[in-house]
Amino acid sequence: MLDDAEVTEIINWHYETRARKTIQSLEKNNIHAEYAMDRAEALARLIEAIPQDATIGIGDSVTLHQIGFYGWLNVQKDRTVYNPFIRNPETGKLIYTPSEHFAMLQKALLADVYLTSTNAVTLDGKLVSLDGRGNRVAAMLFGPKKVVLVAGANKIVKDLDEAMLRMEIAAPLNGRRHQIKHGSEKYDKFPCIATGTCSHCKTSFRMCRKWVIIDGQSVDVMAPEESGISVIIVGESLGF
Repeated sequence: MLDDAEVTEIINWHYETRARKTIQSLEKNNIHAEYAMDRAEALARLIEAIPQDATIGIGDSVTLHQIGFYGWLNVQKDRTVYNPFIRNPETGKLIYTPSEHFAMLQKALLADVYLTSTNAVTLDGKLVSLDGRGNRVAAMLFGPKKVVLVAGANKIVKDLDEAMLRMEIAAPLNGRRHQIKHGSEKYDKFPCIATGTCSHCKTSFRMCRKWVIIDGQSVDVMAPEESGISVIIVGESLGF
C-alpha cells in the first residue's frame, strides 16, 4: 500500500525512467552515457572513468561537491590536478593571483580529463550549458582528451526551449551561491540576486554570457567512453 507521505520511490522511478531514455538519445549522438542510482554510485563511476596516470582539470561544479568528489580528490597525492577554484578556507578568496588563476584555467583546459557538470540535458540527447567566462564550456568543445559530465536527473528537460527556461532558475541560484561564498559586493548588483528571477540583464560582469549546445560528437574520435564527452546521469536532484 502506498504511503502518500513518502514518495521517494515514485520520484526515483521518474528520474530513472527519464534518465534511461536520455541515455539512449545521448548514445545515438555518439556521447557515452551511463546511469548512477545515487551520488555514491556516481562518485564510484566518476573515479573509474579517470585513468590512473591522467592529469585532471576541474570546472566549477556544485554537483561534484555534492557527490563527494573533492573529498576523494584531496587524498590523492599522486595525481596532477589543475583546480582553478581552490580558496582560502578562512577568507573564501582564491589562493591565486588573477594571472595565476587565468594560467590555471588554461592548464585545466588542456588536462587529460576534464570534470564538471552541465546545466541541462534534453530527452533527445543534447547538452546545454551556460557560462560567464567560458572556461567550462570551452573544455566541453575542445582541449581535454576526455570530458566527464556529472548531472542530476533534475537537469533533464524536454527540449532546447525547456533547457533555456531552466537557466532562469539555475542562474539566480548560482548567483546567490557566489554572493554568499565570496562575499563580493559586485554580486549585490545582480538583478537576479535582488529579485530571485532572471531578467536577462546586460550587467557587464554577469555570469550568463556564453551558451553552448552540444548535439552529439564526431565519430572520428576514439571510443566515447575513452575520449570525447561522457555523461553520468544521477538519480537524484543535484546542482542547480
